[in-house]
Formats: sequence, C-alpha cells, structure tokens
Amino acid sequence: MSPRLAAYLACLLVAAWAVAAAAETGSPQAGEPSIAATVLLKAAEADRTDIAAYALDKGAPVDAADRQGNTALAIAAKAGAEHAATLLLERGARADAPARDGWTALMQAAHEGHERIVALLLGAGADHGRREGRYGNTALMIAAGRARTEIVAALAEAGAAADEADTSGGNTALILAAAHPNGAETVAELLARGARPERAAKDGWTALMAAAEKGAAPGVALLLDAAADATGLVRARRGDGRTALAMAAENGRIGVARLLLDRGAEVDARDRAGATPLFLAAAADVPGMVELLLERGADPDAVNPADGNSALMMAANRGAIEVVRMLLKGGARVDLRAKDGWTALAAAAMIGDEDIEALLRAHGAKE
Repeated sequence: MSPRLAAYLACLLVAAWAVAAAAETGSPQAGEPSIAATVLLKAAEADRTDIAAYALDKGAPVDAADRQGNTALAIAAKAGAEHAATLLLERGARADAPARDGWTALMQAAHEGHERIVALLLGAGADHGRREGRYGNTALMIAAGRARTEIVAALAEAGAAADEADTSGGNTALILAAAHPNGAETVAELLARGARPERAAKDGWTALMAAAEKGAAPGVALLLDAAADATGLVRARRGDGRTALAMAAENGRIGVARLLLDRGAEVDARDRAGATPLFLAAAADVPGMVELLLERGADPDAVNPADGNSALMMAANRGAIEVVRMLLKGGARVDLRAKDGWTALAAAAMIGDEDIEALLRAHGAKE
C-alpha cells in the first residue's frame, strides 16, 4: 500500500470514529453533507465497504450526495469501486439518482469504462434511457464517444437504441464514435446493431465527416461499406456546405481523402464560402493532399468567388513553398488577380519570402 493511500484511509478511519464520537447538534449547512455522509462518500470512492457500512449504520443516508449532487453510488461508479457499489445497492441506493447536471451512476461508469459496474447497475434496473442535462446524452452515447465498445454492446443488449441522438445538436452515438481516433471497433459495433451511417446531426454533420476530420480511415471504410448509398454519403454536406472530403483535405488526412475520392467524392465541391478541397489544403499547407487532389482532377485555378483568391495566392501568402511547387506543376496560373488586385507574387512579396517570389517569377509571374 502506498503512503498516500495509507494516509487517506487513516483519515477515513478518523472520520468514522468521529461519526460515533460526535454528538451532532443541529443540521449541517445547506448543501453540506453530514459527518456520516461525508465518511460514506469517501469510503465509496475508496471502495472501503467496512467504513461505508459503518457510516450507513451510524445514520448516513444511502443516497448521500456531495455538493454537486453526486450520490455515493455515482462516486463509486466513477471510481470503479465495485464492492462499494454492490453494498450501496444492497442497502437500497437508487440506481438512477441524478446529480445536478443529470449524470447518473450508469453514465459515470460508462464514461470511465467500468464494464463490471455497468453490468451491476443494469442488473439493478438502472435506466439506460436517461439523459444528462447539458447535451442530452445517454449512457450509450457517452460510452460511444469514449470508444467503450464492450459497454456499448452491454447497453445495446439491455435495450438501448444504437441510433440514439443527443437533444442539443442531434449528434448520434455513431457520430460520436466516429469522431474518436480509435473508434473504429465501436463504429462496427453500432453498425452491426442497426445504426445508420446516413443519419445526420441538425447541422448536417455525419459520422463519415467526423471520421474524415479525425483521419480515422478504418472507420471511414466501415461507414462507406455499410451505407446504402456510399456516393450520396460522401457527397453529403453539413450546414456550411463542406463535405467529408473538404474536412479530410483541410486536416491533411490523405489516406481518408483517397478512400473518399475512390467512392465518388466530388473533387471540386465548393463550400458556402466558395472554397474547394484544394483551396483548403493549400491554405493548410498540406503538399501531399494538394498533390493527390491535382492527380484526381482538381482545378488548380478554382478561385473563391467572394474575393477572387486562388489556391496559389493562399499558399504564397503562407510561405508554403512545396504547395506552391505542386500547384505550379499542376498548371496553376501565376497571372490571376483577386478582386482587390492581389496576385500570388504580391502575396509572397508581402511576407518577404524571396524563394517563393523567385519560383513564381521563374514561371512567368510579373509585378
């Protein structure tokens, strides 16, 4: 036993003795647990059933809660304190007692990945359909967002719907799992249980977009294979007009972009601001992405209709010399002017990048 843990348990024992020794006159301040309740909460966190039982015997409410409303059971669930959780349930603790933010013991266990406690709570009748107060997530959605595949499976077996969505933005469990860098296994589990890859959040965000943004190629492949219309899925747009390819391009997810292009993604699809994936990749200084998009037929001179800026201008302005090379190799024009008269050469001159200036002049750029 570590010195820190030993000291902590010693404090618990002192507090337990105080329960018996202190003649508590009056009530604790509003929101403050009693001495007995405090001992119970600490014992639940430390998985000390002996001290927890002592506190209960001395009058601690089995559903005693801390200042945030987290009950002893929820605290035990979060800490992975299986023995304390078992004792509390045996003593009549409410499995679904919510904290002030709506989180229950089941949500806490799902978030932390405590599979045995999830099973214990479900066996005690915990309601998997309850939602926390901020976003309206259920335990299954919380587990999906943390890539807790076994817990997702257990909750689904208990009746939780694989297509559940939160009440704030409409994000589904599948979207949340796809957004996790290691969420492919959870994505597969949800798809196997009926989650629909085509289902979008209120802003048009899909699981495919989430996986593309994170560069989760296995998840992207799973979603495309499960979609009834893979081409339609890759061409879907969120509220700002961006596609999954645009998100992959901006974030440098080259492998994902290749998968999307192979399945019918539009290489020059513009978002609402007029930016194409190539424009976004150039602005983000991702030479490999620029090369891929040009190979797949992207227009090197697709300008932003709002201001007339081109990908070459953006790359020059950012000092992205390898992107400038790629664009010139791909046939980008050096004589294009934005609506304010801006050129790629002027952009390079403004930041003092003499190498890019020389490269542009070698390709015919003039003042």
